[in-house]
Amino acid sequence: MAVRIDGSEILNPGLLIHQIIWQVKTVTGQDAFGAAIYTWTDFLRCKARVESTQGKEFTQVMQRWAEAEFSLTQHFSKRVTPDMRIAWLRDGQTVYLDVLNINDPAGIGRYQYVICRTFENANFTA
Repeated sequence: MAVRIDGSEILNPGLLIHQIIWQVKTVTGQDAFGAAIYTWTDFLRCKARVESTQGKEFTQVMQRWAEAEFSLTQHFSKRVTPDMRIAWLRDGQTVYLDVLNINDPAGIGRYQYVICRTFENANFTA
């Protein structure tokens, strides 16, 4: 993070090297048993910094969210919620991330810190 003259933190755009897509789950119908059928729709495409939660600087994160695998930093967007998922374009492959927590560390709406985990099933609907 960089610090402005007024002392507030700002996000260095040069650190945002990953392309991510926030997706929202929508009900598109019902199956033969009456259970809802879901699809994921792109909601927001943006740049972010995605980091592995390994290492001692992430000990506090791992204590609270044991299943956390990645932390993500992006510009603030008030409309993203934990019930969305993230499609991360990594090395030509799409990795889907389940959002565990969204935080505005500075409390001023400049950037967000997101804790995520991957899931095995790309058709994840929970």
